[in-house]
Amino acid sequence: MALFSGWIVDYFGTKRMLVTGVFLLGLFMFLHSFVYSYFILLFIAFFTGLGHSIVTPAANKIIVECIPIRSRTIAMGIAQSGEGMGIILSSVILKIIAIQYNWRSATICSGFFTLMIAFLLWQIYQKKKSVQKKRIIDLEQIYFHFKENIKNLFKNRYLLSISILGFAFGTASSSTITHLVLFLNHDLGFSTSMSGISLGILQVGGIVGRLFWGLVKDRIYKGYSSKNILFWVGSVIAIFSVLFAYVVIKFTLSPLLIAGCIFLLGSSNLGWAGIIISSVTEIVDQECSGTAIGLVLFFVRFGLLFGPPIFGLIADYYGYYKYSWYFLGSFVFIIVIIFFLLAGKYENEHRQI
Repeated sequence: MALFSGWIVDYFGTKRMLVTGVFLLGLFMFLHSFVYSYFILLFIAFFTGLGHSIVTPAANKIIVECIPIRSRTIAMGIAQSGEGMGIILSSVILKIIAIQYNWRSATICSGFFTLMIAFLLWQIYQKKKSVQKKRIIDLEQIYFHFKENIKNLFKNRYLLSISILGFAFGTASSSTITHLVLFLNHDLGFSTSMSGISLGILQVGGIVGRLFWGLVKDRIYKGYSSKNILFWVGSVIAIFSVLFAYVVIKFTLSPLLIAGCIFLLGSSNLGWAGIIISSVTEIVDQECSGTAIGLVLFFVRFGLLFGPPIFGLIADYYGYYKYSWYFLGSFVFIIVIIFFLLAGKYENEHRQI
């Protein structure tokens, strides 16, 4: 749904779609607590994901509309860091509510809080008049607008190369989050509680990484040169994935040093989101930036699905995770090289025009 959701944001406007997405997210989270059938629960979960798929391109396009390009990446890093902080806080608060009462009470609180956010967004957020949209719902016009947007975006080879890179980044992110606890518990002998704490450290590293890479792009590259910064981010992900496995397996490190390694892993493997979205907004018109973001998110989320099964399959084959990390680093590095070559070709073509 990411591709279609991004286009919806372009067509109907950011405020309307952001509030709609957050409202759907809160409403269906709230409804989770009243369902007793597993299949109905899955059905409701689908619509919860639909709300989330609208929120991401809408929130990012708001930054495009409001923040100049030289400060845009750090702004997106701050926004993405909010997601990481929300994950950490909710994992603590909702767990306490679930233990004290039950999981249904936790989902009620989560849904109610999200609905409150939707109401506040509608009341507080004011769009610039120059970017306000009042669209009439005409199915023929909607189809034509969507088709033209997609056709034009698929002609942008640089955008497609960033999308391929997004697939690799999504693979790295989901593989790390999904399998870190199992790796620490199975291969390094960490207790379940210590492995869970390490997952929190990973998320904190991701928050810091988003801010760090945003500062690097905005202060050193002045908001431009996305090819170079994406190459360095991808290279760091590849190197850190391999080094992390090699160092923590090869050497007997204290838990504190391993925590530091996990923090660095999170800053690379989870810290790329603001960079890649900001890079997309540099190469497309603002009018179709939501659709372009949706296209990249489609590839990212495909990577999120692709990564964990392959990572786990390699670990099951060898009986431990070392080669899974090596595969991840090698895979990301190959994609980074392909991206760099494609991006260079695009820039050369662009100069000739």
